[in-house]
Amino acid sequence: MPEWFASGLFCPERTTVTNTLSPNTGSYLSHIHAFRGFAIINVVGAHSWSTLMYLIWGSDILKHMNLLYATTKMAFHGSTLYFAFISGLLFSKVLRNKGWKSFFKNKVLNVVAPYVVLSLFFLTTFWNWYLKSAADKGRPTEFIPALLDGIVFGRVLPHFWYIPVLLVIFLFTPLFQYLLHQPRFKWIILVLIVAPLIISRTTIPAFLSLQTLIYFSGAYVFGMWVGKDYNRTLAIISRYRGWLWCIAVAGSLALTLLILQRYESSHLIAWDQTIVYLQKTALICLILHYFSRHEAVLPRFLNLLGTYAFAIYFLHLAFTYLVARGLTGLISQHQDLLTLALSGLLVLTASIALSIVISKIIRLLLGRRSRILIGV
Repeated sequence: MPEWFASGLFCPERTTVTNTLSPNTGSYLSHIHAFRGFAIINVVGAHSWSTLMYLIWGSDILKHMNLLYATTKMAFHGSTLYFAFISGLLFSKVLRNKGWKSFFKNKVLNVVAPYVVLSLFFLTTFWNWYLKSAADKGRPTEFIPALLDGIVFGRVLPHFWYIPVLLVIFLFTPLFQYLLHQPRFKWIILVLIVAPLIISRTTIPAFLSLQTLIYFSGAYVFGMWVGKDYNRTLAIISRYRGWLWCIAVAGSLALTLLILQRYESSHLIAWDQTIVYLQKTALICLILHYFSRHEAVLPRFLNLLGTYAFAIYFLHLAFTYLVARGLTGLISQHQDLLTLALSGLLVLTASIALSIVISKIIRLLLGRRSRILIGV
């Protein structure tokens, strides 16, 4: 079991899709649902190639496959920003009119419950692996304290850190909503949105931090702001999409160069995370613009992925590790760029497919109660 995996253990509503649906009518926007599907592809992509290469070379990936690693990290790192943005956008577009009781009840049933259940499941499943490293890392070695530690700090699996961050953001949503609708506090909203440019998220081994909370709150509040007057925002995006393309392309090139140069920073400002925020924010705007204008012809599989996005998020990493581990033996004699690129694509596809299959089985067996287990 790789170190990053072991450390992490203990580290729509659906309506008929129509192109005539106005961005400011109804509670369901199929192009945003499709965007959620696009987002989960990117999140799984962030783990697919890196897991495969880590299993082959450990931490020396850049010595062996620097271009592929840099390219995939440039494309996928920070994709959780898409989900933070979508959560904020959907709050303004759909949830804010349903009342705070409904909002928080929804989060408890559809986010907290599956998070706790799956944390219990994965900790139980990987308990022996956990014990091998827990004491050395100063973590509890008894099950109940370990479970509580894993839930509170998002350590049961490496990607679970995002859920505690998201839950804290949800708790601050009433405050964000108040500030957003008070003209005299617009400057605070602007500060929140641009703060991630100078306050960077933390990464391995300490994902959970105040910096990370500020970083993802920026994307969430940006989504709330976009959803507040969606038509007007889409018009602004359309007007400035040339500049947005420049930011996205320049950011992608700059980020690739930083990765190739092995840039690292332990300071408050990490320039690679600043560039990621700029790049992903520009891409968010461009994707929204494109998806909203081509809603009727978007690939149908994006809607399927949008429906199962949360379940895929919870489940995929276990499959990513298993599939990647199975492939490493097969490709050990063919470690060229093309083979690894295609193998990573296979890991990505298989992880998503297996997550959906398991989710469908659980939904078939439990019906609507499956939300408590897998969030869908």
